[in-house]
Amino acid sequence: MEVEDIKVCEPISILVNIFLNHGFKIIEEKVSDYHFHELYFKLEGKYFDGIDNINVDKIIRQNTNIFSCNCHWSIVELVGMATHFQTKKLRGKCFLNSTGGK
Repeated sequence: MEVEDIKVCEPISILVNIFLNHGFKIIEEKVSDYHFHELYFKLEGKYFDGIDNINVDKIIRQNTNIFSCNCHWSIVELVGMATHFQTKKLRGKCFLNSTGGK
């Protein structure tokens, strides 16, 4: 896997493939830093069981929707999905506003 002739590191490649295999689509990919071979991927998809248990060597989960590798500082951002917490709340018909209130 390459982006603009820069090889994607193995941890990011594995991570992206996990998401692709669960129905996510790459909607953006770019080189963030040519010198360090830092890449950025934006993937769109839906929450799936197991997403909170993804464990790939050298991958750090920064927050709910941002993953990074500690070898090149490449980023994978997930969009278009509700978190597990949000999904439970939506099923229970309790909607949260942007400040976290009910």
